[in-house]
Amino acid sequence: MDKAKIIKFHRGEVTEYFIKTKEDFVPLTDRIIAKYIPRYPDFSDKAKKREWRKWIKSGAEIVREAEVDSCLPNSRRKMRLGNGQKRRPTREDLAKGAGFLLEGTHLWTDLVSGYYILSTIVAGCHARALRQQFPSLCLMLSLRSDSTETEKILRHIVHAAVPRKKWKGDGCVVRRSPILKYPAFDNDPLTPTKLLSFSQITIRGVKKFPIPCAYEDTAALLIGAKSHQVREAEPYIQNAAAILLNCGRGDQSPLRLTSKNLEGYDPELLDQIAQNAPYIAAVLRWWWARYADKEESAWAQEMASRAKKAFPLADKRFVRLEVDPKELRPQLLYQVLGDFIDQLELHGLLPAEQADLYRKEAAGVFSPAPSVPDSVVLPRQANEPEVFLDAMRKLVAEHSNSIVPDGARCVKSQKFFGAWRTISDVRYLVMEEGTWAKQFAKAIKLLDGVAPCDLTKGPQRSRFLRPLGEQGITKMRGDDPRYRYDLFEAGKRDKTYVVAIPADLLQIPTT
Repeated sequence: MDKAKIIKFHRGEVTEYFIKTKEDFVPLTDRIIAKYIPRYPDFSDKAKKREWRKWIKSGAEIVREAEVDSCLPNSRRKMRLGNGQKRRPTREDLAKGAGFLLEGTHLWTDLVSGYYILSTIVAGCHARALRQQFPSLCLMLSLRSDSTETEKILRHIVHAAVPRKKWKGDGCVVRRSPILKYPAFDNDPLTPTKLLSFSQITIRGVKKFPIPCAYEDTAALLIGAKSHQVREAEPYIQNAAAILLNCGRGDQSPLRLTSKNLEGYDPELLDQIAQNAPYIAAVLRWWWARYADKEESAWAQEMASRAKKAFPLADKRFVRLEVDPKELRPQLLYQVLGDFIDQLELHGLLPAEQADLYRKEAAGVFSPAPSVPDSVVLPRQANEPEVFLDAMRKLVAEHSNSIVPDGARCVKSQKFFGAWRTISDVRYLVMEEGTWAKQFAKAIKLLDGVAPCDLTKGPQRSRFLRPLGEQGITKMRGDDPRYRYDLFEAGKRDKTYVVAIPADLLQIPTT
């Protein structure tokens, strides 16, 4: 048997193999390998690796080998300033780019639009590291707009962020467009536009064999993609910032902006952003290269930790508690954008007063303070001492004729409000707990500005009485706020739950 012809392709830390067939090269799968290695499916994983290495050395011929970094720089080291001018960016160039990039948050009247787009692009520069912390993270932003101006604006923004479209690898060439405009209607429904139309890696010396290139730590704009096209692209854009304009629904759940969010833009500011695109690209490349691999991982972990702190645990007894990814995403974007602004200020690329302005605006977009009108007064709680005693004093006055005197026997079949009893030399109003709960709940409903209370079950009564018992307003039994007393003199002290209140607190004479 002739040796199989193999292409060996390295994409970052991942190595892929492709085998020559009659028609073309195709990915080398276990099913194909089984045709060359007898009983291959029956082997253990360790045996498969051993037999695979033997076959690659003796039964296959590697006709081409190529390599490309999985994370490609979005712009070149030197700025392209037009008229053939090229130069490495200076501190002043970076500061200029930072100013125009952040000013882009004011492109639209609604600040939400500008800050959502900017934070998504800034986070996209480190999307791979962030997704290692949150595998379910989706840095996709979906926009709906009938305005042709919206597409123009987004094109300018993405072109400024990602001006580079071609890269040379070892034995291969990468062509990847940041703008993926799908036709409104596919001319041939059998061969619709695919990702390969916009992103492909070609191996030198091998004709008509393109490989899709993933978008990593970059930004992409998809325009008019249908649902099946969005789903095809999703695995390739999951480690990048992706803006979807008038696209169908895929499997992911992107952040969403409506046409109302995109109303009213500043055309002069848009022209300035377009004219200064090389400076914007330079500062974003600076941010893209800001952290080395180990530093980037630690940075992403710190961003994740900060985002999670916006959702405090309600109970520390939980072993595992996860935040809804949809709720977590805006907080993560907020933290990443905040760090970007901090780094610009720290390196002298953004004046302190401007940095403070953008921080304040970002807080208003991502973490707005809850608005409580001044006229709103929060209701008082029924177990506040003053509220509780005020209600009980009124009840005692209304039911004074149905309170059993001290020394007189309580008869269960006869209705009574409570009884005066002396316990450890202290005089108390003792009420059977069920009677107290029913009468007290009714009294509270008649008080203005007091929240109603639910005392229908034992655990609810326990929570209600505990603060009162700890302050000596009701009697407790050890640490149990629900007191038990032999109110009916039946020799069953541990069977009757009562509420016992010192008489002097009720302003009742003790004689």
